[in-house]
Amino acid sequence: MTKEILSRSIDAFISRNKEAIIQDIGTLVAIESVRSEPAEGAPYGVGPRAALDAICAMAERMGLPSGNYGDRVGYAELAGESPQYIASFSHLDIVPPGNGWKASPYQLRNIDGWLLARGVSDDKAASVLCLYLLKFFQEEGVKFPYTVRALFGTDEECGMSDADYYLAHYEPPVFLFTPDGSFPAVCGEKGIFQGDLVSKEITDGRIVDFHSGSASNVIPDKAYLTIKKGDYQLKPDDHIQVTDEGEVYSLVASGKCGHAAYPEGGDNAIARMVRYVLDNDMLQGDEKDFFLLLDDLHRDHGGKYLGIACSDDRFTPLTCSGDMVSRKDNRLIQNFDIRYPASITDSWLAEQIREKLRPVGGDLVVRMVDQGFCMDADSPEMKALQDAYEAVTGKSGTPRTTGGGSYARKFKNAAAFGIGPETKADFPAFVGGGHGAEEGLHTHHILDALKIMILAVDNLQDALSGEAR
Repeated sequence: MTKEILSRSIDAFISRNKEAIIQDIGTLVAIESVRSEPAEGAPYGVGPRAALDAICAMAERMGLPSGNYGDRVGYAELAGESPQYIASFSHLDIVPPGNGWKASPYQLRNIDGWLLARGVSDDKAASVLCLYLLKFFQEEGVKFPYTVRALFGTDEECGMSDADYYLAHYEPPVFLFTPDGSFPAVCGEKGIFQGDLVSKEITDGRIVDFHSGSASNVIPDKAYLTIKKGDYQLKPDDHIQVTDEGEVYSLVASGKCGHAAYPEGGDNAIARMVRYVLDNDMLQGDEKDFFLLLDDLHRDHGGKYLGIACSDDRFTPLTCSGDMVSRKDNRLIQNFDIRYPASITDSWLAEQIREKLRPVGGDLVVRMVDQGFCMDADSPEMKALQDAYEAVTGKSGTPRTTGGGSYARKFKNAAAFGIGPETKADFPAFVGGGHGAEEGLHTHHILDALKIMILAVDNLQDALSGEAR
């Protein structure tokens, strides 16, 4: 089949299946697949398991062989001439919805072609497209040199232990792409360093409670503080709501949700609360000293005031975001998420942060370190992805690096590829991004992505087999 004929066949397939694709996306986003307590047959909770069962039911409806690996990773596949395979790897789990939604985050809304719900862009629409990719080649009767397998994870947002399980028990693919980001292809991802700044024990402080955040990689839009009254006056602030409750004040700071990898796209409610407390001189002693450290964390997304700002010639500058805070056993605990370029190490980051902590006391608790990667942007596989993107969009498909983290970092030969646009310049104000309220994509983004992915798999078969068909 020539590329011209293939392109026309794809267009006809998409036209026939458009409504079914949207309906299947609606089925998946209706499932509250946030990780929860393990249950029998559900290591990540009943929600992710329900989403896993739903995607396998869709594959069965399409006549595709499907199942799951260890109740952690689902699959559907199209057999090729070889058991070696090319894989896609999307995920069905989601972050908590947070605040700011205008309707249920688990009910798909279509507003002028914009599909809104938690998981539309991260990563349920992509999961549906991976099934329809297989369905297209099945209907065309194509027998590829390599098997094509769609993998569906259920723990991507909380550490990717599902990918670890898969790699520990099954042979890896010859190449894998994960449609969990944006176009064009991503050839490198920053490292991820997550941890807690823990204060020394504070027994004479004014703070009664301080809490915010739902996940380490989600910028919070609300922060809550209860504080004893003192010899200070509270100034009005459009982002801070104050309630007088007798002996204490209750404060609520409002911001905007976003993804921790791109902190400039959100408005961190913890940062607003910290700055308000300091501006109104509400603290003293050890409590104030720790808040000054938190202010250093929050007032620059690049880590400048923590002494960790850096960049290199392959990655954009380091980003730093503090996304959860709590008070426990008279200690304040600030969780953070750092995305760092390949030029530095997690041990250097830890050393710099501990040095910053030393004057105020307290501890650094390292929660998670995930090394980034950078692969050859000129490899045949990357060229296959680039050509597919350029054929559909007419735009440059030059591979790039990102601060986001995806399954690609778990595999030796892999890249993130789609499904969102590279920039959100054409997004109306009512549409949010991944991890934010009103998360969404336009139907044309989704359907164009399907065509790009189909062409990419065809290109990859050629690139890896060394044959032009």
